[in-house]
Amino acid sequence: MRVVEENSALGKAVFPVTPSKTSGAIVGRELSECGYTVTRFSNAWEALQFSASTKSDMVVTVAIMVTMDGINLASALAIMKCTEDIPVVVITSLDTGGRDLERLPDGVAVIRHGEHFSDELAEALSAFENGDLKQAVSG
Repeated sequence: MRVVEENSALGKAVFPVTPSKTSGAIVGRELSECGYTVTRFSNAWEALQFSASTKSDMVVTVAIMVTMDGINLASALAIMKCTEDIPVVVITSLDTGGRDLERLPDGVAVIRHGEHFSDELAEALSAFENGDLKQAVSG
């Protein structure tokens, strides 16, 4: 399912990907309030297809999803010529030293669920706005 929230203040399109309507609405609202045009997706396959045909400026995905998870989505976006330059942010509660997150391509920002979520999201958005999200993150 795709949900669009229009806000063209910054003229940048961001695709949040989360199967949870609640967390999708929260992340989508935060991004929209920051001035982004938001198109929310409930599954990674749909987001991948849409990203390949309608380039987004950034993808924000949760790590854990059924069928195709956010880590595989980030990897797929990184290897396709038409999407390789799209910055990706992964939201997770997984252990940052775990094997799953080690599979992320270089330059993918990782934001942890929890008390510092808003600060980490703000930091990632600031790096994105400065054009250095991929450079500001070590993977």
